[in-house]
Amino acid sequence: MIQQEQNYRVILNNCKGKELEIARYLHIITGMEEHEARKIVSNLPIILFESLDGEVCSYIEEAFDFYGIKYKMEPVDEWYDIPEYPSKQVIALGLMVDYIGQGTDYANIARKYDFKINGNLRKTPFFVKDGLSEKQAVALKQELRNMGMSAQVIRSSSEIQAIKKRSLLGVLFSK
Repeated sequence: MIQQEQNYRVILNNCKGKELEIARYLHIITGMEEHEARKIVSNLPIILFESLDGEVCSYIEEAFDFYGIKYKMEPVDEWYDIPEYPSKQVIALGLMVDYIGQGTDYANIARKYDFKINGNLRKTPFFVKDGLSEKQAVALKQELRNMGMSAQVIRSSSEIQAIKKRSLLGVLFSK
């Protein structure tokens, strides 16, 4: 199924001290090298995207609002057909609350959803899990939120993968 969306020009004006987080986020969503993303965010203001579909713009808007940076999205006179994407992925944007035992809670979620543990929960944003159904992605986002972490669900071209439960030691020592 094809959706027709309005496209937007995305302009990054000021990172307000969140340059590293924005560079990591751009690395995650675009696949560009992190050092290239750092160069981009150090030369502001800049047009990040000339023409980007509305759905992706909503992801960027959510993340940029979370980080409290200054940006602008201007409609462009282009419409774009977007194919339906088969799965979702989850990105951790940052910690909202910090508490003792948070790492253990995160390890338990990683075991439940079968993903590798990020060594430092404060080094955000980071990729959490790809290949989830919409229902699984929303549930994972809620579990991360319950442990004090802001997360985002975005579209993915990966196929939906079965979740295999692993032991806690398997999660802790996975490569």
